[in-house]
Amino acid sequence: MALPSFLLELYGEEIPAKMQVYARESLQAKVSGLCKEFALDYVDCEVFVSPRRLSLVLHGVSDMQDAYEEVKGPRVGSSQEVLEKFCAKWNVQLQECLQKEVGQGVFWYFRRSRSTLPTEERLKGLCSLVFKTISWPKEMAWPQANISWIRPIRHVLCLYGAKFLIFKMPEFDFETSSCTWGNPFSSVGLLHEPEVMLPSAEQYKEVLKDHDVWACPEERMEKLLQDLQKISKENGYDCFENDLNPEGLLGEVSGLVQGPVVALGRFSEHFLEIPEEFLLNTLKKHQRCFPLKDRSTGRLSCAFVVVLDGMKPSDEVIRGHERVVQARLWDALFFWNQDNQTPLGQYNENLKKRGFFQGLGSMHDKVVRLQLLAPSLERRQEALVSAACLSKADLATQAVAEFPDLQGVMGKHCALKQGIDQSVACAIQEQYWPCGKDSLLGTQSLLGGLLGILDRIDTLVGFFALGKSPTGSKDPMALRRSASGLVRLILHHNLPLLLPNLFKESFENYRAQKFLEYPQENFMDQLLEFCAQRLLFVLEEEGIPLNCAKASVTKKLQDSLCLIRQRALFLKDFLGTSPGKVFLLACRRAYNLLNTYGAKGRPLPKPEVLEYTTEQSVCMALADESWQLSESFGEQDMRMLEHLSFLVHSFLDDVRIDGSPLQEERLGLLESFLKHIKPLGDITYLMFDKE
Repeated sequence: MALPSFLLELYGEEIPAKMQVYARESLQAKVSGLCKEFALDYVDCEVFVSPRRLSLVLHGVSDMQDAYEEVKGPRVGSSQEVLEKFCAKWNVQLQECLQKEVGQGVFWYFRRSRSTLPTEERLKGLCSLVFKTISWPKEMAWPQANISWIRPIRHVLCLYGAKFLIFKMPEFDFETSSCTWGNPFSSVGLLHEPEVMLPSAEQYKEVLKDHDVWACPEERMEKLLQDLQKISKENGYDCFENDLNPEGLLGEVSGLVQGPVVALGRFSEHFLEIPEEFLLNTLKKHQRCFPLKDRSTGRLSCAFVVVLDGMKPSDEVIRGHERVVQARLWDALFFWNQDNQTPLGQYNENLKKRGFFQGLGSMHDKVVRLQLLAPSLERRQEALVSAACLSKADLATQAVAEFPDLQGVMGKHCALKQGIDQSVACAIQEQYWPCGKDSLLGTQSLLGGLLGILDRIDTLVGFFALGKSPTGSKDPMALRRSASGLVRLILHHNLPLLLPNLFKESFENYRAQKFLEYPQENFMDQLLEFCAQRLLFVLEEEGIPLNCAKASVTKKLQDSLCLIRQRALFLKDFLGTSPGKVFLLACRRAYNLLNTYGAKGRPLPKPEVLEYTTEQSVCMALADESWQLSESFGEQDMRMLEHLSFLVHSFLDDVRIDGSPLQEERLGLLESFLKHIKPLGDITYLMFDKE
């Protein structure tokens, strides 16, 4: 006979869609520990979440069991004294203990009885503990409860097999329920929550489906996905691929409904005159609708899919959604037409009233600083200065005030409509790329990348000089994202920029505007170290080992980021070969000897003062300019290092250094060798495990 299941359902007001994943993962992570606390054995566990409920189902819970816990003792084979202390501490005999093999070996264990409470009583205790273990990023309190939760809880259901566990929970002023509730929007009386009787905990999911509630988020999302694809295909349309991403619009909308039902709506074709981004923003961000594209042309159509919650899509309901969407699109069309009546450059005057940050001036001041810094990035700076002049103008438009996500997009389309050069117009939008860690930069123009670099340099210098650098996990100004974006832009466009010089010039531009008269002490060093850490992070993302990345990053970023990456890639490729390992061993031997005798800045000796051929060969190789490392770090450099490491090994194998009359000259030879490979970076990160 199959063991019964246990159901705990917390039914309340709507849980925000973005919090549902957090709630489910949090409860899933703690179920094992909670059950261990009450000595509950189960076969499997499921956690469900929907807008109105958070549910836990334990499958295969035994009807009656002794509550016990296993206490781990010393390793088998430990001394008698250790075993006696363990037995005395827990008041047991060694004969009562069992041997159990775990990952690290075989250990002594014994089972300590805790209680013989019936399973039902321990399940009740489990229910109360659930509320104390889940902490929400945001919580609220209400009069009927003694706890804080994401939203008020109205009912609690505890079902063990086919038996309802009715008891008053100390956290609430009500008893647990003997039923659950269906979808209020699919019932005969609108907004009436129909009671649903559950035959057993095992049938929880299937019974709720009969009442238009899909408790399992994966099944609910899959149903919505299939319905979207079906309705769009039947009407000759396709959904936008990124909207069907579980982490995108699909996941968000499936978290807003309990039983998704789709319906097709349309808006007037004349709204297609508005730039596509306006339409998509209105449909997806404001109305949570799925825009559709024409299958034959691949362009945005005037059709969209609205998702209802368990409600059959009547003509009246669909017309209501269409009216709401068209009202929003009328707003977008009005703002678009109004904003284009004013030349884009004239909006800069309004930026004087928009603050950038207290102590850093207005957005207009920022635009001026970007124009001043532009010549340092590009010799043909006319286009970059023009782009910098218009870069923030769209912030003063009505469209961006209403649709903040269109920052940059609005500037691009206004510039194109007003006849501004296309490269400048595109750069206004592209300055905000990359938008995230996984954002692609493949289509970004060089001008857009340069404008993005200007913007980020100005932001980083300003906030670090104010002492607003990130602390711990807190980063309210998103400076980590700005620094990572700066690094990625420089590397993507392969720009030989020196950040220390640009940071200093940016700071001088602030001072010229009478800002940052009393900057944070040592802020420039802190900023360079901060950017170096973001560079390490980006290089690791590109598959470069951390030790190669750390070895390549120069102090205070004195080299360009592109040269640093090229050096790190060279080290990764070279040290993965047999000659690379031989080279690293030669470096370690030289470093250890110098560590013993001390590095004193000894010069490279002359070959004629040396006694053996092997040491003379090393000396001549180090003195030969053709043996110098190139900045390209190519195949020729690998062959040179391979041959040089062979010479060093031969020298150290054949020649005695300690106590030799030529000890200082030979140590000078080793110092010159390590100095010779200095362009590779700090090689000690490769020889030793340095933090």
